[in-house]
Amino acid sequence: MNQAVSRSMPVWKIVVFFLVLFLFVDLLVPGPVVSYEWMDVIQDNSPLLVPSEILKRPVPELSGTGPSLLFQKLQKEWFLRKRYVALGNDKLSDLLLNRIHEQLVDLGAIRVRTFAASLLREADFLSLQGDYQKALSLCRKAEDFAGDLPETHWKLAELLWRQSPANLFRVLEEAFRTGKSLVLSFEFAALLIMDGLFLLLMAGVVFFGVFYLVVLLRYGRMLYHDLYELLPGDPSRAGLLIIMACLLSAPLLLGGGLFGVCVLWLILLWSYSGRKERFIHLFFLFFLLVTPLWTDMLQRGVEHLSSDRMQSILGHRDGDADDAAVAGLARLTEQFPKDDAAFFMLGTAYKKRGEYAKAKKVLEKAIHQNGNEADYYNNLGNVYYAMRNLKKAVEMYNEAIALDPREAAFHFNLSAVQRELFLLDKSDSEYFKARKLNPAEVSYYVKILGPNYNRMVIDTVLPDRNLWNGFFKTLFSVGPADRSQGGVLKKIIVRGGLVLLILPVALLLHLLRRFRGYSRRCGKCGVVFCRKCQSHRRREAICSQCAYIFGKGAGVDVKMRTRKIIEILSYKERKVEKGRILGILIPGGGHIYFGRPVTGFVILFLVVCLLVSGFFRSILPPGVMVFEAVPWSRHLWLLLPVMVVYLLSCFHLYRLQD
Repeated sequence: MNQAVSRSMPVWKIVVFFLVLFLFVDLLVPGPVVSYEWMDVIQDNSPLLVPSEILKRPVPELSGTGPSLLFQKLQKEWFLRKRYVALGNDKLSDLLLNRIHEQLVDLGAIRVRTFAASLLREADFLSLQGDYQKALSLCRKAEDFAGDLPETHWKLAELLWRQSPANLFRVLEEAFRTGKSLVLSFEFAALLIMDGLFLLLMAGVVFFGVFYLVVLLRYGRMLYHDLYELLPGDPSRAGLLIIMACLLSAPLLLGGGLFGVCVLWLILLWSYSGRKERFIHLFFLFFLLVTPLWTDMLQRGVEHLSSDRMQSILGHRDGDADDAAVAGLARLTEQFPKDDAAFFMLGTAYKKRGEYAKAKKVLEKAIHQNGNEADYYNNLGNVYYAMRNLKKAVEMYNEAIALDPREAAFHFNLSAVQRELFLLDKSDSEYFKARKLNPAEVSYYVKILGPNYNRMVIDTVLPDRNLWNGFFKTLFSVGPADRSQGGVLKKIIVRGGLVLLILPVALLLHLLRRFRGYSRRCGKCGVVFCRKCQSHRRREAICSQCAYIFGKGAGVDVKMRTRKIIEILSYKERKVEKGRILGILIPGGGHIYFGRPVTGFVILFLVVCLLVSGFFRSILPPGVMVFEAVPWSRHLWLLLPVMVVYLLSCFHLYRLQD
């Protein structure tokens, strides 16, 4: 029976200690820098390496004010700023950076990841040179371009910590904002879900593999004894070991893989296991059944996040309205003519470009297909406002407020129109409603208020609930007919039939063992015996010699009794040492051996997550944002939390005894 020392460390303390330590270690080490920079054309870690033909090219004075030309001009001005940075002219580079940001605001681009990524790269480069003040300034500029992205907050926390540990409060604040943005940002939260599902699947595979290895170590001698009794004649020890090895590795030899090995060992070792171990056997059968669904769900989720439609949605939420963005949305409306969200995004892009007639037509089509989305009415109201049809704009804003009265943008926009209609009391009332609902957003727009229509009113984007509904609908759908009929359903049927076959076969072998051999292990000295060996000890897990010695008590010879006690103590020590050695070789394996499967799974899961995230990131589902390869120095630092978990598991294991 497994017992724990009363002062053993709870698992939650190990997990909390590891998370806190990993947080500060990660902040101390330079992290990966985002390389999602088509505008910089950078090939290595240096933020100043720009092709010379671009640096030498003068910035042309473009005629016209169309949005497409503005986006082209922004790209050229960004390269000119890079040139000033390379020359060390910080004043001109800062002026250009502010000018670029102002023009992006005029275009209605709320979040520009490409510029923010480049600024974070520069900040990392400067921090390595020790210029923390300038690096922090660039990080705050990156917040202007993409304030809700986790990378900006995390880089700020890292720089503040490396600048001085006295910034601990601000470091924790930025770390909290990083976690908040990870949860609130759809693309990152969805990616975390996909990574979590994948890591859970991998941890499950590793856990069940380790579990069956532990079961084989515990009951291998009993299986060996039963094989000896079942085989005819008197097989030699070497021959019996070869037969047993061939039997246990048959699935590998036949191409069955790890699952095949676990299934065979489940059948062979089911009846040897205790109640808790049989419960884990049932969990493995369930895991075996849902694995095809699980893997297909991961594949569909990855395809959904990396699809052209999702990229168009993310560009829409960033405020992209250049030619490429509009062309992509137009293709989306042609491909899905009944997708009201695609028409909404296309109409919003037209509005940001100043093409109000097209925007009005497309947004009206989106409302015609789905008249229950408040954001559709709001953006159409913004179009009417830009076209100076103020009464129609008020009507649209009122429709939006009727559908969703808790959205601050609708009240803010209605306030702007009412002010132009000289309805000042109503305008102030709507303004204060908006400020109460979302003071940060209202303050931002009041601060940037200007003559451009993209500054006067707030364009809303596709709501998060639409994105999550589409994501989970894709995740839990059966999938395309060709895939489901030819792949997933076939695997489910085959594995379901296998699961239905496994239990009867395991029970049949259990009954066969009972009638032909049914070996047991003595709970005191560890001797394996069966009904043929000691027929009068049929139902007790204790050998006849132990029963005789300890049953007779004082009537047994002292030397025999002493020898037996030494044998019992030696068996218990070997058993404990075997579990500890297993825990040293495989993190969590010793806990499983000592009957702590939940603790063993937690340790295995943490180790698998850290190793995969640090060294095998390429096998995880690809993210929406493209990250640069993590340097090997960071990989080596990730070994520190792995070693912390490993050492804590060994320390906890040595305080347990079987």
